[in-house]
Amino acid sequence: MVKKIKLEEIKKIRELTGAGIADAKEALLGASSFDEALKILKSKGAKILEKKSERSASQGIVASYIHLQGKVGAMVELKSETDFVARSEPFQKLAYDLAVQVAGMDPLYLTAKDVPASKKKEIEDFETFCKEKCLLEQPLIKDPNKTVGELIQEVALQVQENIGVARFVRFAVGEKNND
Repeated sequence: MVKKIKLEEIKKIRELTGAGIADAKEALLGASSFDEALKILKSKGAKILEKKSERSASQGIVASYIHLQGKVGAMVELKSETDFVARSEPFQKLAYDLAVQVAGMDPLYLTAKDVPASKKKEIEDFETFCKEKCLLEQPLIKDPNKTVGELIQEVALQVQENIGVARFVRFAVGEKNND
């Protein structure tokens, strides 16, 4: 018996993973469920991205967000390998969402590795601190079941390119920079 694949399933899995039509169809045919096909494609995409992770992300954009009648703002420099991806809708949306995240959640560091050793000694619960103050480990404002790092990984899989946050800054009227 030949398994029938619905066009809607192919479209949906392509939207979620950025996979090509042939790859999406192959995963759906080989899997026992839609969720399993999704896992197969994400795993395949992760392997591709791992190979690409050594490549230079020298292109990108700077996105900004201003909130609360101009009282809080943020800028994020998001890097990609190519200008083509930097101009794509998923990449630009990600950059904007990251600027919103920075404005709303006020991260101090990109990752736990960026927290100075002297600061680590002062922190009682380092894991909680990182979830609050390290951008890539923060829960998303738009979906608290996912971290910022996971969102970046999803978009990287979708566009099939290495993506990374180069830097970010948050401004608030009346507050001094933490440097």
